[in-house]
Order: sequence, then C-alpha cells, then structure tokens
Amino acid sequence: MPSTTNLNRTLATLLLVVLVTATSLFTGTSAKVFTKCELAKELGKNGISRTFYGHWICLANAESGLNTTKVTKLANMSASYGIFQINSKEWCREGRKGGKCNMKCEDFINDNITDDIEC
Repeated sequence: MPSTTNLNRTLATLLLVVLVTATSLFTGTSAKVFTKCELAKELGKNGISRTFYGHWICLANAESGLNTTKVTKLANMSASYGIFQINSKEWCREGRKGGKCNMKCEDFINDNITDDIEC
C-alpha cells in the first residue's frame, strides 16, 4: 500500500494536471513550440539585446524544449511554468497574483511570452 505522503503527492500532481488542462480549455490557451528563430524575434520585439539571445534561447530550450505550455511539478511542491519554467515558489503564485513578478503562474502557459520575458 502506498504511503500517505506518496498518495498526497500523486493526488496533488493529478489535481495540477486537471487544473492546467481546464485552464487551457477555458482560457483558449494554445500550445506553441517556438523555433529558435521565432524566439529570437520575440525577444527582439520585447527589447532584449541581441547580445543575450543565445542565453535566453539556450535557457528556454533546456528548460521547456521551447514549449510555452510546459508545466513541471517539483518535489518541493512548487511547479515551474512556461517556456522559461518560471517557478511558483518565488516568482509567481498558483491561482492568484503574487511572487516577485506579481503574476499568476498560469499566465505563463500560453503562446504570448511577453509577460514571461518581463518576469
């Protein structure tokens, strides 16, 4: 029989998946997997210096595979969201605005990455 801790983690993960799926369905969130060139163009549109494109693209590629809707549940019960995997422990809050970026984490899992870049 699974331990209570493992069962709680499994239920929490399942709940997160259901919430993210429901949010995607009801908010019209569309999955976008950027190419490196597309991401470079978006970075430029958002005022990022070309000097840093390589750093941003490498980060996004390593963290999310350039996928804007990626959500990663972590062992510390936080989750990372979007193309840059912005973490709920410090930068945003699940279901409400908060964190250092004063944003809802769910706002980072759509194909508009302007708020992700600003955060």
